[in-house]
Amino acid sequence: MPEFAASLPLAWPLFEGLGEREGAALCASGVVRLARRGEALFAEGDLVTHLYGVESGSIKIVKFGPNGRRELTLRVAGGGETIGNAEVLGGAERFEWSAVVLEDARVVAFPSDAVRSCLDVTPAVKLLARRELELARQTAYLVLYDVGARLAVHLLRETRVSAVYKLPANSELAALLGTVPELVSRKLGEFYRSGLIGLAKRELRVLDEAGLRRVAEG
Repeated sequence: MPEFAASLPLAWPLFEGLGEREGAALCASGVVRLARRGEALFAEGDLVTHLYGVESGSIKIVKFGPNGRRELTLRVAGGGETIGNAEVLGGAERFEWSAVVLEDARVVAFPSDAVRSCLDVTPAVKLLARRELELARQTAYLVLYDVGARLAVHLLRETRVSAVYKLPANSELAALLGTVPELVSRKLGEFYRSGLIGLAKRELRVLDEAGLRRVAEG
């Protein structure tokens, strides 16, 4: 059994209440990893294969903006905390952010399947995990992307469903994008004058998808 079994992971909040058999199985699956400052434990786009327990040190969960020019720290995990809870319990395929070591860390990596088999992942737990991911996703979206980029992303998404998008009222669109109606109106006008979109009687078509994607990418 790994050397950390006596103290980890049963004292961590995520694993409180595990029975002796489940706890032993989880500990047996864990692998200790020493991570140095500046190292990425995982990067955005990596497959979700493990849940990570931090025994010592600290690791920040960070989302990088378009072209890496801006970043948002979603949280900092220290000793006794776990990373990847929502992704593993919610069944996410890939990480949407990166985990970067702030202080040299000793980490235990538990395979996702082993974690799910030891914990009682009910539909309600899975739903809560997915809601947590969505909240983090929306927070990063609002902070890292300006109004023009957010509007471009929204229009590209909607016109994938139908070539003609019936625009809602500017107030409703502003609420969706986390801004004010005046900015929505201004950006729609800019897109129209630049030839990115066609707009008549609140019916919108994308005329220059490549150009709109460049706006969406910041």
